[in-house]
Amino acid sequence: MQMRLYFKENDLLSGEIQQIHINGTIHIQTRNLKYGKLKNGILIKVNHMLVKKTKHQFIDLINDIKAILGLNGIIWVYFSTVKVADEYFNDDKTQIDSLNKEEKPDFYSSILIVLFRNIIKSLDEYGIFIIRENIMKYYNIYMEHFYKDLKKDDKDNFKKISFINKEQEEIIIALLKEELDKEKAKKEKMRKEKEKEKNKEKENNKFKNKKSQDNFEIDDKELEAD
Repeated sequence: MQMRLYFKENDLLSGEIQQIHINGTIHIQTRNLKYGKLKNGILIKVNHMLVKKTKHQFIDLINDIKAILGLNGIIWVYFSTVKVADEYFNDDKTQIDSLNKEEKPDFYSSILIVLFRNIIKSLDEYGIFIIRENIMKYYNIYMEHFYKDLKKDDKDNFKKISFINKEQEEIIIALLKEELDKEKAKKEKMRKEKEKEKNKEKENNKFKNKKSQDNFEIDDKELEAD
């Protein structure tokens, strides 16, 4: 494989750690198309304890804005129109061209990258898990409360959305926590109901087994009498 077609010195890249050697050398693979050079984005460092392992660490946010949620607490928010697939790298010229395609975020995408960066930093500051659901909940609350009537062609006001002031942040966090608490309570209620149903089913089975055993004992006694 001609790696120089993909990478050069000082490039930022995402990969999967395959092995850590005794001398500290790390073996990283980038064979899958979802890994590779990081472009057109912002690097964010957060508390790694807040980045939960989920089915997908590579997530779509809105439009062509995406993010990579690194389990080491390093997050990349970026713009890309390239659709990632689960194939492996090969020397196909079409794939190389697709991966190395020069893309530039437009005005709106650049603003959204900064906005999502600030959303993630806010979640980090308040100790809220950084998963796609929470990022999008935060975004929806923010836009609904402060920019509900914003039109895309209103560039002057669109510029402002990337900056979340302290007062706005406190309102959003309070509403987000309230929403998360409701979800948690709902899940707990469902868990208890399932547990109750399970225990009821156990009791019913126990009763059926006892009844069956009693009938068996009666039959035995009847046989003895005969």
